[in-house]
Amino acid sequence: MYARNPESILNFGEGDKLFVKGNDYSEGGTGFFAGTLTWQSGGTFSGTILTQNEYTGTIDALFAKGSALATLLPANYGNYPYLSFDDEGTCSASVNYDATKTFATSKATAVEQFSFEVGGYTSGTGFALHPSNAILNFTITGLAASTEFAVAFKDITDFTDFTISGNVTTNVSGTATFAIGVNVGTDLKNWTLKVGTLTIPLVNSSKEVAAGKIYNITRSTLTYPIALSAVTSSYVGSVVTTDGNVYATVADATAASKTAVAKIIYVTSTGDGLALALEDEGQMDWNTAESTCSGKTPTISGTTWKLASQTEWNNMITAAGSYTALRDGFSSFGGTNMNAGTYWSSTDAGTFYGTQLKYGYKFNDGSWGSFGSTYGQNTRACLAF
Repeated sequence: MYARNPESILNFGEGDKLFVKGNDYSEGGTGFFAGTLTWQSGGTFSGTILTQNEYTGTIDALFAKGSALATLLPANYGNYPYLSFDDEGTCSASVNYDATKTFATSKATAVEQFSFEVGGYTSGTGFALHPSNAILNFTITGLAASTEFAVAFKDITDFTDFTISGNVTTNVSGTATFAIGVNVGTDLKNWTLKVGTLTIPLVNSSKEVAAGKIYNITRSTLTYPIALSAVTSSYVGSVVTTDGNVYATVADATAASKTAVAKIIYVTSTGDGLALALEDEGQMDWNTAESTCSGKTPTISGTTWKLASQTEWNNMITAAGSYTALRDGFSSFGGTNMNAGTYWSSTDAGTFYGTQLKYGYKFNDGSWGSFGSTYGQNTRACLAF
């Protein structure tokens, strides 16, 4: 028997195919179905779904939760499934980080994106995705021309294994383009990309990917280790070690037998910048905070440990994207996140009935306040370079 879903014509783009399979378990296993929907003139997919045996159930039962699975086969990607989805995003096999299923050497093309649901679909510009998946479109420049490179996408909270890997070949300009599928909620601050022996930062602060979205990430290759005096804004998010060099992550510094002490937060166009220590100094009054930060060791040539000013805190918060991104952006690097309390700045806020006031930034609500200098507040040292 041929069973065709009248609602199974979905909008995609030229050159794509969609393989659909599933089972209506209410039919005792006899409702198994499969078929390929092929792009047709006019930008739609259509095709015939065949059941294994004569089927007496309903279309909705075939596409019930957990039973329907569809796999997109992008143009020019052979016969490997790229991303999978079911009616409500419950398919456990949707993205299993198998390199043949989640790593594509061509970027996701501009076909229409959709999420399949019982009784219909939603669509928009993009790529066909599992409702719980996102795609990272990478463009990496500055590589050797017409050369194959091994690429690895690693969760830096796991210091041992790369999760997704594959090979890319650069064009004559030394640019590599490729796409990787990731689960919704993946926080890019926890991931790093390696192309050959080069480590390439993804984002400077916390960024959780959303379902059904494509994220275009363009990066130039960076050289590690590099002297702190030579860094540019591209190195924001990297770590400073006690010998005055910069590594991509704490894990990379540790692997090189170096000790990371600060995370680069802000770099100007002239190469001056600010890094924050990987952990707090504790709670203390302002005078103690100022002397603790200025006397912090180890000293690093060409830098100054200090209590950041109000302007410097503002610059770092802006560079990080938000105060929460700055506050919560250290644990993934092997440091300790800041807490949701007030942190001292070095900036005076006048006096109040003879009491010296200092500005402090409140990381619970993202606002400035003035506080008596004898009060105990959180302190984290800033490394100015």
